Amino acid sequence: GGRNIADWAIKIPEFFPKGSESTGALDAIWLDFDDFRSKAAANYQAALQLEQAAGTEDAGQIMAAVQKLSGTCKSCHRAFKSN
Repeated sequence: GGRNIADWAIKIPEFFPKGSESTGALDAIWLDFDDFRSKAAANYQAALQLEQAAGTEDAGQIMAAVQKLSGTCKSCHRAFKSN
């Protein structure tokens, strides 16, 4: 659920230390690490918002939170994922 995504999102930057290489990762990660970290933080916040929305059982709130979370995934992947 949202908590698992949030737990992962907060750790993402740790998996890309400077000088490392990762299949599927663009060099842009290390060239603009602050932006990478910012996008990971946005993903974290969106995951927490989804968790909160799920607790309301309000379908409109949940769908809005899912769409926001999905947008944070896509934003980061567009900028930093090669495939």
